[in-house]
Amino acid sequence: MNDIEFIQTKMKQLGVSAYRVSQDTGITEGAISKILNGKVKQPNKATMKVLKDYFLNYQGNKETMSYETNFRQSDFILHDRQPQYREKVGENEFITVGPSTLMVVPMVEDYAEAGFLQGYKDPEFIADLPRHSTVVDKYHKGKYFAFRVKNQNMEDGSDNSIPEGSIVTGREIQKEFWNSRFHIHKHKDYIIVHKEGIIINRIKEHDIEKGVITLESLNPNKELFPDFNIMLDDCNMMFNVINISISRR
Repeated sequence: MNDIEFIQTKMKQLGVSAYRVSQDTGITEGAISKILNGKVKQPNKATMKVLKDYFLNYQGNKETMSYETNFRQSDFILHDRQPQYREKVGENEFITVGPSTLMVVPMVEDYAEAGFLQGYKDPEFIADLPRHSTVVDKYHKGKYFAFRVKNQNMEDGSDNSIPEGSIVTGREIQKEFWNSRFHIHKHKDYIIVHKEGIIINRIKEHDIEKGVITLESLNPNKELFPDFNIMLDDCNMMFNVINISISRR
């Protein structure tokens, strides 16, 4: 039994609709239907993992919400609680549960990085990504994404460290602002979607005239993690890090 057959069987056994799965996982109902009907030749691996884990961890009457760590990769876990209010503001979804408000954003895992470099402008690709939630104190505007940290370049043992495996949420900096100096005194850590990969580093310097930024790692091992320059023309997206879900290793 392959993953699609497993999901189809579980939905029939449990009497769970595509709408319910969509509400619990954040994957659009249309994307789920296309996968189950065989209209997608190669379903996104991240999407299939979310769907499979959802049914592996399904708790029936408890109706555990989709922000369980197992299938939404979120550190914020809700047990036996129902969302009281959902609202879309611009490109972001907000869910109120008890006294807390969650902002739910697309998340790029390691295995989705190559696809994201090609599909970051594709609404269907973005819709198929898993979601990550963070607690917020207000409704935020702008475009937000979450990314999994894949190396130790931002680790120095201090409170500023971003350990490997952590999830960082970033707010996009529009390209028209790249010609102005970045506020590195205020926002120290950045997510950069470079043409060759996703980089999470600090910006040390910004040469506006040349369009060059110098990146530095926190890791004191400068042989492995040296400072380096990149051209902004080689970047597709830039984000301020606004939230870090620390990995506990």
